[in-house]
Amino acid sequence: GLMVAFAVLGPLVAHDPATSDFAKGIGDNELPAGPSFSHILGCDRLFRDQLARLAEATRFSLAIGVGATCVSALIGTMVGIVAGYTEEAPRTKWIDSSLMTLVDVGLSFPFLLLVMALAVAFEKLSAFALIVTLGATGWLHIARIVRAKTMQVRSEDYVLAARAQGQPVHRILRLHILPNVVPIIIGTATFSVAQMILAESAMS
Repeated sequence: GLMVAFAVLGPLVAHDPATSDFAKGIGDNELPAGPSFSHILGCDRLFRDQLARLAEATRFSLAIGVGATCVSALIGTMVGIVAGYTEEAPRTKWIDSSLMTLVDVGLSFPFLLLVMALAVAFEKLSAFALIVTLGATGWLHIARIVRAKTMQVRSEDYVLAARAQGQPVHRILRLHILPNVVPIIIGTATFSVAQMILAESAMS
């Protein structure tokens, strides 16, 4: 909570992170000024306020972490629900097997190692591309958790009743399965934000 508040309010109360302060940012021997009332954390080599730059960096990292987590949660939820719902029927079991094989292969590679390999391959990524890249590689564990929850919910009486009434699959998934897996998705995604921020720092 404090980090979010600092990221949101920091740039509003601190100096411009990109502006050099030649009036109060220069200390003794024309070196960057140390901590003072004007610059709480001092200035960098270009006489820019360190606190303002820290707040700006925090806001950027949080935006990347939350954005990448949203992408990974979306992909992982879709894959997990489809895999968990199709696991039961013999004629659709191949869908679950194929998706889980893909997940197992992806999970066999350490996440940070995969992220650093992508960083080397692409060299430089925009913020949007960074969000998509991290999200497209971080959904695997979410898919596994959602699949397990979907298999549990699938056997509940109200889902069996909906299937007996002949409701279409997309309606069952939307009205009965998805609302029951949302809480576990939110819980998993909360921890995923920190992992995405760590991965973003490894790629930067």
